[in-house]
Amino acid sequence: KSVSEGTGSMEFTRVVPDRRVEYALAFHDFGMRSRGEFVIEPVAAGTRVTWTNHGDVGPNPVKHYVAWLMDRLAGPDFEQGLANLKALAEGGSVDPRKELGGYFPEVPNED
Repeated sequence: KSVSEGTGSMEFTRVVPDRRVEYALAFHDFGMRSRGEFVIEPVAAGTRVTWTNHGDVGPNPVKHYVAWLMDRLAGPDFEQGLANLKALAEGGSVDPRKELGGYFPEVPNED
């Protein structure tokens, strides 16, 4: 659980190599779900990656308010994620412990 961002999960639901990655998100603390995708397309200057996220919050006005704030809340994470992807694609490196703001989930050891 992230102290600043709550509990959530991501499941990759479809992958089309070199074209798109689709995923489902669950925001457990808010009882909300969304879907998103990375669309990868060649352009003259290289590759364009478009990252989208969408969902239905239903009739609850509180969830509508949370959804309205999502760009402000999650936007910086999307921007950092795209910057990290660009750095990795261009041969750089990313320190996940730094980029996740000190939050690093437990990952089972495969030994």
